[in-house]
Amino acid sequence: MAVTKTLTVRKRYDQVIDYVVDTNKTNPLNNNNNYVSNNQKTNKQELVTCINCFDDNPHHSLIATKKVFHDDKEIVCFHAIQSFLPNELSIELCHQIGIELAQKVWGDRFEVVVATHTDKPHLHNHFVINATSFVDGKRYCNTKADMNHLKDVSDELCRKYHLSVIEEHSYSKSITHKQYHHNKSLRSIIKNDIDIAIQNSVTLTEFYRTLENEGYEITFKNTDISLKHINAKRPVRLKNLGDNYDIETIKQRIISHPIQDYQQQNYFDKHKFDILPFWLLFNVKNNELTRLQKYYLSYLYKFGVIPKKHPVKLTKEMKQDVKYLDMICEHTKFILTSNFTTLEQVKDYKEKQYSKIQELENKKRLIRNKTRRCKDLSLKQQYQEEAKSLTPLIKSLRHDIKTCDAIINRTSILVQQKEKPSKDYTR
Repeated sequence: MAVTKTLTVRKRYDQVIDYVVDTNKTNPLNNNNNYVSNNQKTNKQELVTCINCFDDNPHHSLIATKKVFHDDKEIVCFHAIQSFLPNELSIELCHQIGIELAQKVWGDRFEVVVATHTDKPHLHNHFVINATSFVDGKRYCNTKADMNHLKDVSDELCRKYHLSVIEEHSYSKSITHKQYHHNKSLRSIIKNDIDIAIQNSVTLTEFYRTLENEGYEITFKNTDISLKHINAKRPVRLKNLGDNYDIETIKQRIISHPIQDYQQQNYFDKHKFDILPFWLLFNVKNNELTRLQKYYLSYLYKFGVIPKKHPVKLTKEMKQDVKYLDMICEHTKFILTSNFTTLEQVKDYKEKQYSKIQELENKKRLIRNKTRRCKDLSLKQQYQEEAKSLTPLIKSLRHDIKTCDAIINRTSILVQQKEKPSKDYTR
């Protein structure tokens, strides 16, 4: 059974060379080339194999490739590990599997150093992969698909040599972070509105009418029914929302409603208000109010002391307008608290906030580098807490920059509208 993982090495260009040539470094995250080719780790020098690079000086090949293609990106190489169970295979077979794995996954485009370590009970292979291709200079990104490909090839080699393989359960197809939030903001709203419409309907016609009242556009095409949300660019078919949302299932869900529960619901229930204290206050006789008392109660009603009828539920358009109004109020408050009088002051403030973000991010990066090198657990935890404390500050500064951009864009639009010539209706 082989387990694989890939680590990203982030160093400056000159620091990477120093870490590679420094024989005193044994940390795999700091000096991968020295780590995987250390004699104490491999016990035998023939357990180190270089693919597409020099055997005696592999790091020189990696550096030369970066110079040829002018690659000065932060990620300089990747460190992959393939680990086996104790006493599962011989040292020679472990190294052979590592060589075949490197050739199949990276050998056609990248320089790779393969080393088999025998210093622990379980044999394991280390791979140092240059992030820059020696063929065309394109970079190895180590995406999720690349990690899955590495695992699949490793499992294929284990089956080839009759080794155990971890069999995973079947899971639903994963989606990206952006797709998750997009689906959550649209599809979940549509499904929730459908559930509410089913609860409030006793017939399929009433179900359609309820969705139309919510602002949906319903399209019938053969046996397919599509709904278009007001904020969606394209309609969504009911059958694509899940097994519980095809038209036949919706019919069954509507029919299965208990009639008694439906009749007991009062959808027009208003909030009650007890007027009796006001009548006792005025010591009203024969249920008659004087003119002054009527004026007093009318003003109480206007000022909201006496509640009005139950407010109507906001439509989606009204919610958007309220959200837009809240944004304008936030921008106005931001301008007043910052004492901005010109648009240039807003732009200068934005540049200052951006500079502060750069300083905090550089400071956070230095702290993370210290954490990565630190071996003292208490000091390492202190570094982590210090880096974590900078996150809210960076988040607040980014919010200010976003607010400045919105103010600048809105101001430019208002200026353009003001400069347009107005129509003369007096002629």
